[in-house]
Amino acid sequence: GPVTYTVTGTDSAMGMYSCNTRKLYITIKPCHFAYSNGPCIGDTLKLDMYGDSVGATYFWYGPGGFRAFVRNPWKYPTTWADTGTYYVVKTHSGIHDTDFVHVVIHPLPVVNATSNIPKPCDPFVNPFNLFVNLDSAGETFSWTGPKGFTSTLQNPSITPFDSTMEGTYTVTGTTIWGCKASNSTTVWPGIVPDFGYV
Repeated sequence: GPVTYTVTGTDSAMGMYSCNTRKLYITIKPCHFAYSNGPCIGDTLKLDMYGDSVGATYFWYGPGGFRAFVRNPWKYPTTWADTGTYYVVKTHSGIHDTDFVHVVIHPLPVVNATSNIPKPCDPFVNPFNLFVNLDSAGETFSWTGPKGFTSTLQNPSITPFDSTMEGTYTVTGTTIWGCKASNSTTVWPGIVPDFGYV
């Protein structure tokens, strides 16, 4: 971040230290700084060094022997081994400007979808309930299914539930880092016999 320097000058010749003291505040801000998109595992790691790039050369180095000679290098797909500190040296007119960025590769959520009709040909139930595990704090969910079914609840219910709603229900979990994973559950309920008297 910015570094602030304070310069104090005193007119000691007159011996009036208090009334002749002046302060000059100089804030020096970095012209260039390194940046990363902080990807999820399996995504693309993107690096960049902001600032004027006309006539400049770049040298990046980082974990696992990473090397690059462009301003905004990338790596795909990311793995756990890509977590760490990436350094960049920018050279312009013989002057070097250096910076670094610490990159954390975020995990994908573990998503496991189930329902209260756990096996094919199990009888119909009402209400029909869908379930998904909560893998991490702040995780959100998006369900889709037959007949245009959608829900953002973690464990939605459908009632009344009938044979037109059979099929595959898919849920996508999204972590606070934007990492996504999906899982599905398929339901084909069996008939429920009904008996009467003649």
